[in-house]
Amino acid sequence: AGRAGRVAPGVVFRLYPRSFFENKMEELDTPEMSRLPLERVVLRAKLLGLPMVHATLSSEALVPPCRAALDLAANRLLCLGILERKPAAPGCSGKPPLRPSSARALFEPTGTDDGLSVTGLGRLCASLPLDPELGRLVALGPPLGCAADAVCLAAILAKGSAAGSPGDLFEALVPKALGSGAGAGGGGVQVGWALRARQRWDRRLYSEPLAALEALKQFLLFKLRAAAGRASGPSGGGGSRAAGERAERAWCSAHGLVRKRLVDLSLRVAELAARLAL
Repeated sequence: AGRAGRVAPGVVFRLYPRSFFENKMEELDTPEMSRLPLERVVLRAKLLGLPMVHATLSSEALVPPCRAALDLAANRLLCLGILERKPAAPGCSGKPPLRPSSARALFEPTGTDDGLSVTGLGRLCASLPLDPELGRLVALGPPLGCAADAVCLAAILAKGSAAGSPGDLFEALVPKALGSGAGAGGGGVQVGWALRARQRWDRRLYSEPLAALEALKQFLLFKLRAAAGRASGPSGGGGSRAAGERAERAWCSAHGLVRKRLVDLSLRVAELAARLAL
């Protein structure tokens, strides 16, 4: 249905209950500028050299964001070290430093400049396809000696990730057998096995993101070892791609993981590593 009228001529018909259509559905979707965090918008605006972000968006945006949302976004970027106050001009005392919890107006007009500039960390975060918080996580990984963990965890937590939520990496706890007419006993066995598989990856940390991080790292390590084995084999690296995929599926099945999700995450990790030249 999504292709009709977009990549080819066509008509889409969608059916809804009358009560849902009349009482639940909005006439128009809420614009993204009004329902999503504005950190990336503010960061991009400052990178473009716009001195007065609020004034520019108020006059140029089709649906201008409210002042409070812009102030909150700028305050978060200041707390993350992605934006900073410009040094006060000689002879001026400048504005007092903001408390991290302050959400008061940040874009107070001072002539023709709001007094905010992008830091080096902010420029790095802007170059990554991540929210500023995750960009900061990736940027701090190398100096803290955990660059690989930071990149993998950012890929797992990224919004809009093809891998979905961290829990989607693991086999579902809902037994597939129930949908195929199998007995409840078989479904219970499957649920118990899937739960034990998650517990192995969790290592008593009780954190789904950290369990997903460990699973992704082990999957990447398995792929590297398999690639090295094929390269050193009799065919000199010309092993069957299908054989490699079968090996990956078997490994994921044995460890209670979803191969498609892990492959999607592997591609995102490779993209982030390439941008960082790791």
